[in-house]
Amino acid sequence: MSWEHDESRVRERKQRAEEARKKANARDELQRNRRQRLEERGLSYDQRSVASKSKWQAIGLIGGVVVIGLIVAVVVDGPPTEETASTPSPPSARTAAPAPEVEDCFNPLDGNLDELEDLVRPLLNNRGSMRTHSTRFSNNPAAAGYHSVVMVYSAENAFGGRITATARGLVHARTCNVRLVDPGF
Repeated sequence: MSWEHDESRVRERKQRAEEARKKANARDELQRNRRQRLEERGLSYDQRSVASKSKWQAIGLIGGVVVIGLIVAVVVDGPPTEETASTPSPPSARTAAPAPEVEDCFNPLDGNLDELEDLVRPLLNNRGSMRTHSTRFSNNPAAAGYHSVVMVYSAENAFGGRITATARGLVHARTCNVRLVDPGF
């Protein structure tokens, strides 16, 4: 039994070595093709590296000029004085801060309500298996400014099977305070 096992391991090693040789040959062929294309353009492989170095040197030079220009602008204008710093802007230039909306409480990347997920996750058997599928909320706030939220998620149960559940909660539009009403199981 161990002899057959050793033989299969040797076969696997030979296959891996053959795959590595094929990858190395493909890589060498790719490099030869690159050099050939550069030679067709009249550049050697070494001239290409010089050209890329000069490109980065030019970018560095432009960046240096921009930084020096910013420094000169600050020196010429001078730092803000107490007079200019304390002068209030005219009323027409002021903008009122927009009232917070319930959408501001949700994650802008995936649209989920992370605080509601954080309330449901500790109640699960396998906390790492939770996947949120959708999160919806009501446009009309209920009493005390709370909007109802419905989150559809799935997680593994104690037997390793994946179940889908619907959690319900409340979120306050101004404070983003979240209350869990029903975890869904």
